[in-house]
Amino acid sequence: MRVLIADSLPDEAVKILTEHGLRVDAPAKLTTDELLGAIPEYEGVIVRSATKLTAPVLQAAAKLKVIARAGAGVDNIDLKAATRLGIIVLNTPGGNTISAAEHTMAMLLALARNIPQAHATLKGGVWDRNRFLGTELSGKVLGIIGLGRIGREVANRARAFEMKVVGFDPYIQPEKVRQIELCPNLEAVLARADFLTVHVPMTAQTKNLIGKREFGLVKPGVRVVNCARGGIMDEAALYEALESGRVAGAALDVFEKEPPGDLPLLRHERVIVTPHLGASTLEAQLSVAREAAELMADALTKGVIRNAVNMPAIDRQTLEEVLPMADLAEQLGAVAAAFCETAPREITITYSGDISKKDTRLLSANCLAGFLRPLLGSKVNEVNAALCAEERGISVAERREADAGPFSNLLELSVKSEGSEITISGTIHGKRDQRIVELDGFEVEFVPRGVILLVHADDKPGFIGSIGQVLGSHGVNIAFMTFGRKEAGGQALAALNLDTDVSPECLSEIGRMPLVRRVKLLRLA
Repeated sequence: MRVLIADSLPDEAVKILTEHGLRVDAPAKLTTDELLGAIPEYEGVIVRSATKLTAPVLQAAAKLKVIARAGAGVDNIDLKAATRLGIIVLNTPGGNTISAAEHTMAMLLALARNIPQAHATLKGGVWDRNRFLGTELSGKVLGIIGLGRIGREVANRARAFEMKVVGFDPYIQPEKVRQIELCPNLEAVLARADFLTVHVPMTAQTKNLIGKREFGLVKPGVRVVNCARGGIMDEAALYEALESGRVAGAALDVFEKEPPGDLPLLRHERVIVTPHLGASTLEAQLSVAREAAELMADALTKGVIRNAVNMPAIDRQTLEEVLPMADLAEQLGAVAAAFCETAPREITITYSGDISKKDTRLLSANCLAGFLRPLLGSKVNEVNAALCAEERGISVAERREADAGPFSNLLELSVKSEGSEITISGTIHGKRDQRIVELDGFEVEFVPRGVILLVHADDKPGFIGSIGQVLGSHGVNIAFMTFGRKEAGGQALAALNLDTDVSPECLSEIGRMPLVRRVKLLRLA
């Protein structure tokens, strides 16, 4: 079998592949046309970030079985196209942890001591010691947003500089970060940090996570660092905070658009920048290249799949048996995540009925991926979801029951957090008709797709009609609606599938209705 190394990798990657009996070609950078012409001959392709494996390229790859990405991000690979074509995509998420952490510390030190500015001045022939008065890291508070592998490695190094480390990560458990003071929310970190660094993935939830409002809450004179992903810090808001003096300085390795072009931040005298160098060390590049080659060799020569981004590691027969409920399991996780407002501690997945006799590893992975993805981003998949949960101190258990009540199969997901618990159950009518049939103790029925409005209220006359009136007045049509209650006159839950999205004004109006206790809007894929 043949493997194409489409981007530059250390020679050790070629050595590992050839030792496993694979034929390897590692040409110089290929144009798109050259790639289209070459790729039909290969069973495996290894890329870094430069080569774009688009849908047309993958469509031309008649023999391709495995793609290995030497790095964590797979933005340059069309995952949907690869999955549709049956191509396994693997990545190497841990190889650049130390390099990214060390680059963050380098940026912190350079920012504190004005090293780039002083360097440029002296190189320009000016000796000016008074202009570049710095500040010590010792005794200062470092605030870390995101306490995954990189965030924790940064904390380890910051403590060596005698910094006080505080952090926020809603999915981490205290026992995982014993030497970091966990804050209850983002705002608490912003108020205390002398230096602030972010280490979260880019998701819909983390885009502009640090924006105009957040810069208004920071400790005056804070210095901020972003070596994670561009767009986590709002670039326009950061520039405004620098101009006002609220932020004393910024160190940026990543940008919302790369290359950033004519970005005002690049010209600001109190901003230091590097061109996305967090993983650019010899050691990191060797590590990810070695791991990518080993993953590729195992997949092609042994059929062993590790670090898969787009498929579960189960046999085809099992996949066919449980696949009808796989998407339902993921949607249960997504719904539960929307209700989880504090750090989860325990997740229990219960299989009842016929499904309890099947191999349900895929379904459990789907549940966890659906639950964790809203926070951790698209890197969470059916293969690494359990590890992501373990790293954050979340215990996961499976239960099986023969009796599914009125259903042939029932899947229940229970999530316990500090002071709260949410339980959600779902089933499939026929082969594909997904339904949520219980939520938080209320028997309801709604389709886990699109826009869903959930309204907790007192069970009093006029409740249902008033919701419909408000939605109608805002031009929102109800596609499907059910109503559940625990007892007459007590608490009730209305679940509505809607044809269109709901404006904040409409939600606010429903929330102010006299009988309403809580309103939740879900937007599911």
